[in-house]
Amino acid sequence: MNTSYVFEPIDFIFTNSFFKGLSAEDVKSYVITDSLSDAYEFAFEQNLSSPYKVWKDVIENYRKDLRVHDNFDDAEEVVNEYLANLQTQHAGILLEYRKKKVKKINTDYDDFLFSDAREDAFFVLSTVAINRFLDNPLRNSLLEEIFDCYKKGGWPCGLKGHDLIVFDPSALKK
Repeated sequence: MNTSYVFEPIDFIFTNSFFKGLSAEDVKSYVITDSLSDAYEFAFEQNLSSPYKVWKDVIENYRKDLRVHDNFDDAEEVVNEYLANLQTQHAGILLEYRKKKVKKINTDYDDFLFSDAREDAFFVLSTVAINRFLDNPLRNSLLEEIFDCYKKGGWPCGLKGHDLIVFDPSALKK
């Protein structure tokens, strides 16, 4: 097993590129939203009208397809343990954010970095890592495209038909 390949999506969460914002050429291949409230609706709302799909259901359906694999439980355990270790190692960044919040010097971007969007990213990118751990049984799935979107600096937060809806975090830096 190529551990750097498997854990790349998890490691990525703890880099400066995570939620950095999209560049002009990156936005062409996605349905982009600059509205955080719309992004939260796409990511967490359970009653979306067609052609929008419930984001959690999209990811859960991939997990369901992965669960049939004999080693799914092992893969999930290893990935979750790896993520937990990284969260512990990087606990200082959360502490720094909390200090900013207490001093009331936090920005909207800071709040976003430590919001439910981060928890969503943990879940989604863990799913990508589990698929990789299991030798990519879901080839040509949306999972790697989602990870690519994260690497470009966006937050994939929904699906409109077959198109990824992506929040551009740089909208919070303006």
